[in-house]
Amino acid sequence: MVMDADVIIGKLIETLDLVIRSRRTRGEDQLSPMIEQLSRDWVLTDFGLEHLPVPYWIKARELTNNSELEDWRLHMREKTWVLEEDERARAASEPDFWMVSEIARQFFRKQLA
Repeated sequence: MVMDADVIIGKLIETLDLVIRSRRTRGEDQLSPMIEQLSRDWVLTDFGLEHLPVPYWIKARELTNNSELEDWRLHMREKTWVLEEDERARAASEPDFWMVSEIARQFFRKQLA
């Protein structure tokens, strides 16, 4: 397996830049402590799942409950900005909201068990 240090360091710099900008400039909309950036638009945080361009938050406990997660997925289907992001993500072979929400569900189920 060959690792590309430039790609790895580049991704690390992008992620750190995002965290620093979000913590210092977003005021009330700043990110909670970040665990992982799951896509260009969604971040896994101590709070739960957080959206970057348009501030939006889903609590970790709501992601672990199947009915609440389904309610969120239905709710997000009504958001044109989520549908546009998902279209862009699929075209770029990146995770869309449904993939990101599943990753978050699995992560928080282990954390909150």
